[in-house]
Amino acid sequence: MPNLNTYLDWDATGDTEDWLSQFSRDPGFMIGHRGVSVVLYRDGVAQTAQDFLIAPLGQASATQEANTEVGQGSRDELLVLGFADADIRKGDEFRYQATGTRRNYRVTYVEKAVHNQTQSRAEQIQ
Repeated sequence: MPNLNTYLDWDATGDTEDWLSQFSRDPGFMIGHRGVSVVLYRDGVAQTAQDFLIAPLGQASATQEANTEVGQGSRDELLVLGFADADIRKGDEFRYQATGTRRNYRVTYVEKAVHNQTQSRAEQIQ
């Protein structure tokens, strides 16, 4: 199998490492290939649709059991990855997957200090 770095002459210049560093921090590739358009609701008002990459947060099922006084319930959490200029705030709600018109997720955490992206968490609401 040919060595792509040698073929492109990137091994001598260090371009491979630079490219991989840029690639891993840029959400554009991931959002472009696996992103979804999401309408966030802030205080009941629909905002303009934005593109996000949405993935289960944590283990494969992303389901965590929570003990309560009345029994046991489950809480699904999602990672919501957007561009640096994404307009997303704690408390925003959105509909994800086939739930009709019911909003079923609420943003619980937003981090904008990550290079070139916005990382948020959302949990399922009843």
